[in-house]
Amino acid sequence: MHDLAKEIIKLVGGKENINSLTHCATRLRFRLVDTKKANGTAIKNLDGVLTVVESGGQYQVVIGEKVAEVYDAIMNELGYLNPLDESQKKKSKNIFGAFLDLASGVFNPTLGVLAAGGIIRGILALVVALGLLDTASGTYVILNATGYAVFYFFPIFLGYSAAKKFKIDPLLGMAIGAALVYPDMVNGTSSDALYQLFTGSLLQSDVQMEFLGIPVILMDYTSTVIPIIAATYFASKLHGWLNKILPTLVKKVFLPCFVLVITVPLALIVIGPISTSACSAVGNAVSFLFEINGVITSALLGFFWQILVMFGLHWGLLPVAMNNLAVNGYDYIFPVASIAAYATGGAVLAVFFLSKQPETKELSLTSFFPVLFSAITEPAIYGVTIPLKKPFMAANIATALGGIILGLFHTKTYFMASDSFFGAPSYIEPDGTFGSGFWGLIIAWIVVMVAAFILTCIFGIKEDEVSVKEQGKKKEKEKTAALQRIQVFAPVKGKVIPLQEIHDEVFASGSMGEGIAILPEDNKICSPVKGTVSFLFPTAHAIGIQSEDGAEILIHIGIDSAELQNIFTACTSVGQEVEQGDVLITFDLDKLKKECKEAVVPVIVTNSKSYLDILKEQQNCVNQDELMFTLVR
Repeated sequence: MHDLAKEIIKLVGGKENINSLTHCATRLRFRLVDTKKANGTAIKNLDGVLTVVESGGQYQVVIGEKVAEVYDAIMNELGYLNPLDESQKKKSKNIFGAFLDLASGVFNPTLGVLAAGGIIRGILALVVALGLLDTASGTYVILNATGYAVFYFFPIFLGYSAAKKFKIDPLLGMAIGAALVYPDMVNGTSSDALYQLFTGSLLQSDVQMEFLGIPVILMDYTSTVIPIIAATYFASKLHGWLNKILPTLVKKVFLPCFVLVITVPLALIVIGPISTSACSAVGNAVSFLFEINGVITSALLGFFWQILVMFGLHWGLLPVAMNNLAVNGYDYIFPVASIAAYATGGAVLAVFFLSKQPETKELSLTSFFPVLFSAITEPAIYGVTIPLKKPFMAANIATALGGIILGLFHTKTYFMASDSFFGAPSYIEPDGTFGSGFWGLIIAWIVVMVAAFILTCIFGIKEDEVSVKEQGKKKEKEKTAALQRIQVFAPVKGKVIPLQEIHDEVFASGSMGEGIAILPEDNKICSPVKGTVSFLFPTAHAIGIQSEDGAEILIHIGIDSAELQNIFTACTSVGQEVEQGDVLITFDLDKLKKECKEAVVPVIVTNSKSYLDILKEQQNCVNQDELMFTLVR
């Protein structure tokens, strides 16, 4: 367990990425600082791990009955429940890695509200372009404010997430961002200049005001990204230094005041102008590449996009794209990300039709819809295209082809929206017309999906033949060996439903093993077999029974019921021998139905792979002690 614990810690992002850890009957329940740092694919491949689930703000690693042992081993490694402070972090992180970590940590919390604002702006652009709404109407004004506010005041939002990333009070970051976009600062950029600095040079700048006699070059920081991040980083360092030197009584009252009164003027005088100039240079350089040869640039970026996603390197391009929107008013990078998603969708759809394995077909279909409607590609690429390899390459080639189309049509987005088709209105020209770029995007979407589908069909897929061989061996065993039948009886009275219908991915998928589920009509859980209590969770919401014939049976009362209090009462203990029908647990049925996510009792044979077949009885309802299914081996 020690080695498994170390691997899990490493793959969830290290000790510094763990805020807290609890466990229930089958799962380690992590609360991570940043879930993007966790390598779910690698965790799933660990011996002793069944699968990984993200639900309710938790990163859940499903272990099974030995979860308590793994939990203890992890806690022995950690020795704490909160993330490490700055002094404990590794110092060896390279510059590029630090940049990616910064980009992910700062921008990721804002993506949801950015996408929401983008969709609203997109819908408005569409209805205005179609002549369905007048821009002078109150309806337009209110909805435009709703969608545009997040972009206009983006420094405030970034100030919050950046401050959290840099480990200071998020409200300080918001205050700095608010100062940068304060109306007097924004309006001051158009006021008459007091005088000029660097007259006659490339650095010639108007000075609209002074701070303590120091000239201030006002700039419009609305919608910008780099100035607020740089200013908040400075504030975090200043905060740490002041926190060390100020007396306790003074810093409790004046520390935030000192940070703001120093940081804001410095941001307006030095940090803002320098970072804005640097941003303009980067934005102009990126635009230059696309303008010089947008076809080649878009094609290359398209081919490598999902490779960048696979390694998390695409986070490095997000600040560049956001900066392009702020500096130039448009961006060429987001269109490539959009068509890459639909290329992946075409590839997994082809896998669905080509695959002969039910599991692969199901995974392909279920991962296709997130791509189609929200451009979420991770389930598709990690679950389907990368494991099968050829569909992944087909999607990359198709995206490169789509990049050529984007380059030919000079497709660019004018504000950030969804990468899915919901974001199409963001490609409407600022004057409200459907330009060539808009139609180029539509054509590219169609082409990449069709191309990825066709290429995947041409390349083919090579599925694992091991399962076929194992099935052949199983059939031989069935012919040569005497069959043993183990009867498993219902532990509670109620309605029988298929395991696949319950609202829990782990149980429903069969990752824990095969079985059935019962909607309880009684408050007693009885032993379904003669055997021994192998484990009993402290809250008594779950219990394990090992039959005298070796069947390992898990009975779980309710879904996400581990934290419910004063509902379950154990009538047995670990190691106790029980007869079929003995009462194991009693519970408050009414309270369970009221407080639990789903009042259902999954009955799982956790070692079901050890059996040739599970013969389930064909009944809609069962009484306690009725035959539920038969294990055959």
